[in-house]
Amino acid sequence: MNIAYVCADFGVAVFGHKGASVHVREMVGAFSELGHDVQVHAPTLDEPGGEAAVTAAQRARFESRLGPGKVEFVHVTQEGRHAEWLDELRHAEAMIGRPTRLRQELRNLLYNPTLRDRLDRTLVAGPVDFVYERYACSGSPASTPRACTASRTCSR
Repeated sequence: MNIAYVCADFGVAVFGHKGASVHVREMVGAFSELGHDVQVHAPTLDEPGGEAAVTAAQRARFESRLGPGKVEFVHVTQEGRHAEWLDELRHAEAMIGRPTRLRQELRNLLYNPTLRDRLDRTLVAGPVDFVYERYACSGSPASTPRACTASRTCSR
């Protein structure tokens, strides 16, 4: 089976050290062990500010445990213009001397259509039998990809 695994949470680095990161890797590894091909879509693959050697070791450990199924990681980044808008908000926060949650909330809202569009391309380009979306408070991209309304099965 071909599986699209979606993790829309910026706070969950696929190769990070948090429990949620471990959950992503374990689920993907389990799918692979069962012989399924998995394409992981995520905004954060490596731990921000993490040491390259630690990240490389984490990746190597993960890859050494994979089963017969193929695993591909798709780093779905935010659009450049969105990053520019967020930088302007950061500047505004600096001017008022107080951080707000507005930048984080806006980043998440702007990211949803970007990720949904990438998923649409994946669903149209190749056979995807199942979409597994890891819950994210701020995201719901896999719940409504336009390509899901065709003959494909999508599940949350």
